[in-house]
Amino acid sequence: MTAKKIRVLIVDDSAVFVNFLTKELPQANARIEIVGYAMSAAEAMRKIPDTKPDVITLDVEMPRMNGIDFLKELLPRHLIPVILVSSLNVSVFDALSNGAVDFVKKPDMSKNYTTRAFAQGLATKILIASNATVKLPRVFGGSSALKKDAPGSTKGFGTIGGMGGTGMGAGVIGGTGNAGMGAGSVGGMVNAATNATTIGNSFQKPVLSPLMPTKLHNNNSLKLNNLIIALGASTGGTEATLQVLERLPADIPGMVITQHMPEGFTEMYAQRLNRLCKMEVKEAVNGDVVKRGRVLIAPGGDCHMKVVRLGGHYTVRVFPAEKVNGHRPSVDVLFKSVAETARSEAVGIILTGMGQDGAYGLLDMHNAGAYTIGQDKESCVVYGMPMVAQNIGAVSIQSSCVNIPAVLINYLNKL
Repeated sequence: MTAKKIRVLIVDDSAVFVNFLTKELPQANARIEIVGYAMSAAEAMRKIPDTKPDVITLDVEMPRMNGIDFLKELLPRHLIPVILVSSLNVSVFDALSNGAVDFVKKPDMSKNYTTRAFAQGLATKILIASNATVKLPRVFGGSSALKKDAPGSTKGFGTIGGMGGTGMGAGVIGGTGNAGMGAGSVGGMVNAATNATTIGNSFQKPVLSPLMPTKLHNNNSLKLNNLIIALGASTGGTEATLQVLERLPADIPGMVITQHMPEGFTEMYAQRLNRLCKMEVKEAVNGDVVKRGRVLIAPGGDCHMKVVRLGGHYTVRVFPAEKVNGHRPSVDVLFKSVAETARSEAVGIILTGMGQDGAYGLLDMHNAGAYTIGQDKESCVVYGMPMVAQNIGAVSIQSSCVNIPAVLINYLNKL
């Protein structure tokens, strides 16, 4: 039986790039069918009812209406998975906060080897996106989440996002983005985490309730000083990771994170998290110490990151190597190193993502005595990595993304 075509609408103001995608994407994967293109956001909105795309590729930086404003107008009407195509620009994270499923870095069009690899990578992301769960932006009342003790911040409370310096995240609404899906496919579903309701083709924007404080009771515990929290994520993970970190206290045990992301974007992502969360967040460099109140993000590009023991403390080793499970950095590389070095003095968290990267590393952590948490299907953009981890017995407990911080803190408070 022939697999159903994935209908793709290209939204980009560059005629050269539109022509490139129109030619190369179907060659990269025969399931992809280009059903149209739009040179502006307004043109795209007009064409969507007729072209009925399953996936949209979207240039973030467009004149008149940019990608972020386009998403705000698009998703309430059409729950269609959107993949961002962006240059090295921090605005991509604002667009992800507003409901985009994933992103790719625009290639250097003067280099054939770069464009070929780009087309293949984007084609793979389109296939993943066609089965992804669309997330709508969270809406909330009151003051925005502010960094640490910034003026007007509310200390001791898990922060609740906001866009563009205030950390808007994604509330779970929307079914899968399978071929032929429209807004009407999400009918009458209520999400308990956000109190969001969708009815037919319309929806009520989710309003988040204030979260209870997430505090560590045994603050001076030696166990917490020696404990490592390792987190891994892929598609949908930028916002899922933010949802977890923004609700954690400043004195959280040292954390190490691998998020599948292109080179250059991880530094901007770490800077964004550092502004929005209570703890220090930075892109890791070789030799960085893992310590309480610090989160280290594996750099995207040509290296993996692992944890090593150096005397009485843990550090990270960032090193070049071949891809593992098709990824670099790989979540499995990180998790397996934590299993070997920290053993039972660790917590592993696996979030949304396609494939199985991290699942077997989490199993190693679980078998070494670590406490392991998997994101549940309902709150995942793509229930792949957490599903494999659950199926092979690597997960101690499953939880929705919004509840993972409470699950983690409850465990830590019992140590």
